[in-house]
Amino acid sequence: MGQNTNKFVFAKEVDEIITIHVSITEFLKAGGEFTLFSKDTRNVLGRWKVSIGLSGQAEVPIKVPIKNMQFSVLVWQLLTCSTNPSLDDGAIRIEFSQGDKTCKQSVLTEANLANIAPCIFRNPTSYKDAITFVIKKDLPKE
Repeated sequence: MGQNTNKFVFAKEVDEIITIHVSITEFLKAGGEFTLFSKDTRNVLGRWKVSIGLSGQAEVPIKVPIKNMQFSVLVWQLLTCSTNPSLDDGAIRIEFSQGDKTCKQSVLTEANLANIAPCIFRNPTSYKDAITFVIKKDLPKE
């Protein structure tokens, strides 16, 4: 998973859902799945598929009560290919928001990908990673 770094996303204990925002480099396409596990990773709290087309962006609302998300682990695998045969590198970024506010992360969740095959070859590049949710009553002021 990613660079083997513990990653955390911080959210507030309120009734607003958390949304995953995925963005990719122009001329790339991606698809995959996000799975949210309970803190002991034994139970699946939710699973969402995502497809990112030429717009380069997708949003995935996490429809799980915030009270159930403390120390839950979101795991994903995204498969990427290039719609332009001359483009074989690019980036994927994962961000989170709650309501109209961006959630802080301990480490940026992004990957720079190389040797991305054209989509016509049906040999996508994989990006796997995970992040743990920390839910707090009050978040530090910026």
